[in-house]
Amino acid sequence: MTVDLKKILSIVIPIYNSSKSIERCLLSIKQQNVNKNKIEIIAVDDGSTDDSLEIIKKCKNIKVYHQENKGVGAARNFGIEKAKGKYIWFVDSDDEILPGSITDSWLKKLELSNIDMFLFGTEGRRNGKNFNIVNDREQLLVRGDFSKSLVDVFSKNILNPLWNKIYLRKTIVDNSIRFNGFKVGEDACFNYKVISNSELIQVSTDIKYIYYFDSVTSVKHNYDSGHMKDASERMILMENMFNQLGIPLKNILYEKEVVDILFGAERNIFNRYNGNVSFREYRELLKNNDIFMRYRSRVTSFRSKKNLVSKSIWLSFIVIKISNKYNK
Repeated sequence: MTVDLKKILSIVIPIYNSSKSIERCLLSIKQQNVNKNKIEIIAVDDGSTDDSLEIIKKCKNIKVYHQENKGVGAARNFGIEKAKGKYIWFVDSDDEILPGSITDSWLKKLELSNIDMFLFGTEGRRNGKNFNIVNDREQLLVRGDFSKSLVDVFSKNILNPLWNKIYLRKTIVDNSIRFNGFKVGEDACFNYKVISNSELIQVSTDIKYIYYFDSVTSVKHNYDSGHMKDASERMILMENMFNQLGIPLKNILYEKEVVDILFGAERNIFNRYNGNVSFREYRELLKNNDIFMRYRSRVTSFRSKKNLVSKSIWLSFIVIKISNKYNK
């Protein structure tokens, strides 16, 4: 794989049945007031069954690729192989890049830098309401200081997603970092690997991305027989990252991830039975899952209601049952 010195930023967009949003997404990129020769847009259609592919083929100055349905991670991996830019930005097909986010001066900064990861803010949109997830100050994190600063930075922003980060392509390629095909958590695994191999992370107070929380795919509502196995492997990667960087596992990021996988496992049981599961069945399935019980014992604080609920099988049963009732 070679770098095109003219291309500074490759924007990789995996697409699957995105006909209702892809034009809006692409328009948000094409309307950026910037020298378009410095960026490339790579759209990878992952076997869409609607007219997504036909829509993106009509758009000019976009590199369009099609593959049989293999999943969003495989589409992004394909995009990595095709990308020529110095940096890669993974954009979801139902989101947008905020106007004015890509400028010639910003691209010049990217061109001259060798920072492994840029972390910026996001404008979230949910149920018609907007809110910002933003870093409180500009700072350059150096690997030797990750143990002092990384947890604090990502406790204010979000660690696991891709869309609030831009990646140095060389870091990805040189370390053979790819998406692993997990149904849930492959973005997190990708980030853990990138951070483990990073020397510099630039934290920016800029807000560059619009994320539509209402558009989350239905994966979380489908039963996944490999959920706990994937979750365990994800946690091992996170533990490896913290160990490499000299960060104790007893920290807010690790605990939050543990609580999230516990809730994911509990919700997965409801998905398996389409919500029709008794408390007795629910409790026995959880107690007989060695991985679940091992991670449940690692929640040692009650800093949030979610932590408290995760420690009580009865409470989690009630909370998820009520949540399912009002989200049908």
